[in-house]
Amino acid sequence: MTSRRRCLSAAALSMSILLGASYPSLAQTHRPDVDTVHGMKVFNRICSECHYAGKNGAPRLNDLSEWNKRIWQGEEVLDQHVLKGYLKMPAKGGHAELSDKDVIDAVHFMIIMLRDEPAR
Repeated sequence: MTSRRRCLSAAALSMSILLGASYPSLAQTHRPDVDTVHGMKVFNRICSECHYAGKNGAPRLNDLSEWNKRIWQGEEVLDQHVLKGYLKMPAKGGHAELSDKDVIDAVHFMIIMLRDEPAR
């Protein structure tokens, strides 16, 4: 599957999840300044490249068991890992053009998708 088709598939999956979810559940994050709808767009455009297929060992968004190893660290730690880089993932996923807000919104979109996993 081409990268473009993977991104379109990720976008379709994320959009179907959002359409089926209530917007108040999207707002339930510990950071009131987070825009998870914007985060979904950033995820689909950038982050899904690795987190959709598990490229370079990246935990896939649909693999809750992989995320359980990470999510316990807390949102602030995950934010810093993405902003500064961690293990094989470079800072901002290798996309320096992203603002810190872009990155944080995408992280929190992923956190909410993982937290709401049983409801999907």
